[in-house]
Amino acid sequence: ETWALPIWSRVVLTVLGIVLGVGVVFAVNVVNASVLDAFRQSFAGITGKAKLNVGAGVGVDEDRLERVRAVPGVEGAIPIIELSVRDVRANAQLALLAMDTLSDPSARGYDVVAQDSRVDDVVSFLNDPYGVLITPAFAKRNGLQVGDTLLLHTPHGQKEFSIHGTLEPRGLATLYGGDLLLMDVYAAQVAFDRGHRFDRIDIIPADGIDIDQLAAAVDRALDSLACSPSTSSRWMNALRRRMRMLACATFLPPMGTGADASHP
Repeated sequence: ETWALPIWSRVVLTVLGIVLGVGVVFAVNVVNASVLDAFRQSFAGITGKAKLNVGAGVGVDEDRLERVRAVPGVEGAIPIIELSVRDVRANAQLALLAMDTLSDPSARGYDVVAQDSRVDDVVSFLNDPYGVLITPAFAKRNGLQVGDTLLLHTPHGQKEFSIHGTLEPRGLATLYGGDLLLMDVYAAQVAFDRGHRFDRIDIIPADGIDIDQLAAAVDRALDSLACSPSTSSRWMNALRRRMRMLACATFLPPMGTGADASHP
């Protein structure tokens, strides 16, 4: 009878360890789902419905754009340039996102001109190679308004960029904490000496199209350039794997605690 109580104590500890481990994994999975959904919504503000892209990491020639758009099953193809630029006066590093602001919003998956931003003169904005939109938060923080200028570093030295409007702080704007500039992609080519190249082309598939088959069709149309999952898709998949590993790592210690307690 001297050993009965310690054994039952160990059994109870083992059971509690298992229950605790299962409970922790369940809780982590719930949190994972919430976090992943929040990140997914944030990245949707930038990538919209894009599931594939061409040129990510290496760039792509401008003449490939129409070839991508001509592939059956492609609903939209959006040229993108992304930069990190220095605002000299504010002494701040800003994210600059340049896209084709004239493409069809329904195909693009994000409506930056009519919905997410306020521009007094859209035509003037699109025709200005140094025209930008800023967030209200950045404007307030630096005392800026439409018509003012930003002094930014470019490959041609410091250049004045005209503020044509504001980008509302939701979607892609909130992702950067307000430190975001928006430009038309063709204006960014001129201002930042990109020639006739984009950083990538985001591809939006038509409804019901098999993504793998579409990627293969785009590969054939472009010959040498490979089509790959969109940046956000790769990021989300990597994040999901890491969080699953975290759930497993969190589960193991309680299991081990109970199991170790069952042995003298």
